[in-house]
Amino acid sequence: IGEIGEIGKGGKAAVTKISAKTLIVAPPECLRHYTAPYPHDRDSEPPPPENVNRLRVLTDSEVGSLRTSAFSGDYELAWDQKSRRATMADVLKVHDWAYVLKLKNATECIDDPQRDIRHLDGDTTISGGTFDAALAAAGAVCHAVDEVISGRAKNSFCPVRPPGHHAGPHGVVPSRRDPNGSHGFCLLNNVAIGAAYAMSVYRHAGIKKVAILDFDVHHGNGTEACVANTAPSLDTFEFATPYGKGTQTFPVYKPWCDETDRDNVFFASVQGYGPKGYGIGAFVYPGSGATCDTKQLAKHVDAEIDEVNGVVDGGKEGNGAPGVLGENKTSATHNPNIEEDPDGEFVYVGGEMPRTEGPRIIDVGIPGPGHHVPMWKRSWRDKIFPALVKFDPDLIILSAGFDAHRKDDINFSYIGIQEKDFEWITDQVVQVANKCCNGRIVSVLEGGYRIQGNVVSAFARSVAAHVRALAEPNLQVWDPADSKFERERETRLRAEAEAKRRAEEERLQAQAVQQARDAELAAADGAGDARGEDDALMDTKPTEEASSPLADGGRGKRRRGAVDYKALEAQLRREESKKV
Repeated sequence: IGEIGEIGKGGKAAVTKISAKTLIVAPPECLRHYTAPYPHDRDSEPPPPENVNRLRVLTDSEVGSLRTSAFSGDYELAWDQKSRRATMADVLKVHDWAYVLKLKNATECIDDPQRDIRHLDGDTTISGGTFDAALAAAGAVCHAVDEVISGRAKNSFCPVRPPGHHAGPHGVVPSRRDPNGSHGFCLLNNVAIGAAYAMSVYRHAGIKKVAILDFDVHHGNGTEACVANTAPSLDTFEFATPYGKGTQTFPVYKPWCDETDRDNVFFASVQGYGPKGYGIGAFVYPGSGATCDTKQLAKHVDAEIDEVNGVVDGGKEGNGAPGVLGENKTSATHNPNIEEDPDGEFVYVGGEMPRTEGPRIIDVGIPGPGHHVPMWKRSWRDKIFPALVKFDPDLIILSAGFDAHRKDDINFSYIGIQEKDFEWITDQVVQVANKCCNGRIVSVLEGGYRIQGNVVSAFARSVAAHVRALAEPNLQVWDPADSKFERERETRLRAEAEAKRRAEEERLQAQAVQQARDAELAAADGAGDARGEDDALMDTKPTEEASSPLADGGRGKRRRGAVDYKALEAQLRREESKKV
């Protein structure tokens, strides 16, 4: 990438000067994957969300968001628009040949590549150029890996289609909530093919450990299945004949390098997880992605096994035992003070989970419907990035989906982030890459469908924010102290907000009590005034009988009438003079 500073902890070099540019790898063959008849007729049905215009709003030489003046000067991009199809050897490190052959045959039988559109399932359509486009998309990622590892590019973004993170080893990845599953617009898993390519081709060039991060709003279930498949396991398949149904179990294993893959591959995905709406039983596609960490789950299972076997001290260390993912010794000593999920917010509480015998997989399911941007940020800051730094990758590959944007129609109002949040997460990944792997990042387009508005659409602006954060000259290194400071600040602000809430609640209670007392006093005064008014009314209407002191048989009742003291005094004097 440029000049390299002194070797830091763990034998990794810190970047001190950046000379290369961010590379955009945009093969034109990806424009030939048509999901609706092309050109689009005004009277025909609107195209599906995943269509060719998704790339045009990004890469078009005149109106693409990555062609604007924002990418000039220090942010200038390098472009590579050649098509380099992935070799079948690279594809078959991830996918089964039977699945790949099925895709190949399905597209080769299509005569009109622009107007004849076929369906693989209810979500995913193909055309005559789809298989070649899928190979070109995967090949673009492999080429980006070449350029970044060689140092000719500081990092890379691949605006490719069809997307790939829902494509598993056999294609469709079913879940308990969606037993049949679907392709979800994805055909070949571009990021998994790129990761396997890096680990095999560059295994003698320092690329031993690869991390894949997925921030698409939908769970990267295909990538997760491919990652889990790098460790030997058993897979059970259902089948049906005219005479009955049954299941068969087969050993499956697709290593990306060798038997150490379980220690050298890391996958994390943060997605919306929950029903599509209130009172709706169906979950957001693909129905998987509950919060879990296979490392923690493996430790829990191992502890239960030790308890059954009577092992007191925890037994095994590291990854020596099949099925148990232990602590990486180098990473543990390298980063002893990095806390993962210090508040215990992202722990497994139920739901479908991946196999625990393979590489470490972290899923965080963000609840909904409803926007939960702070929680989304905390999942990366407090859980995934600390785990990623401990893993200490040599290359980071991003499944960059932009459909978690609050204006995207396909996310059922889950997560709800904006352009600034895509810029934030990209900046954080760059800091981690600067710390761990000399800034090596390959980002690959996945979802994001709000293209209305073209260059100023939510999708185009989000991708531009992401790429701008990749292109920005950034030498900052990820520091756990920054996360700790933010957590402490958030704790303090929450405490202050809670104190204000309680003070306001106490003020309102005191005000209510005072109002009740005032009402009681007002009611008492009102009763007294009413009695006084009654007495005054009686005094203003005296009768002759009542005015006589001997009335009522001598039982005089003193009245509260007005007294003329002068007349009374004159009367008393006259009576006194008569006595004399």
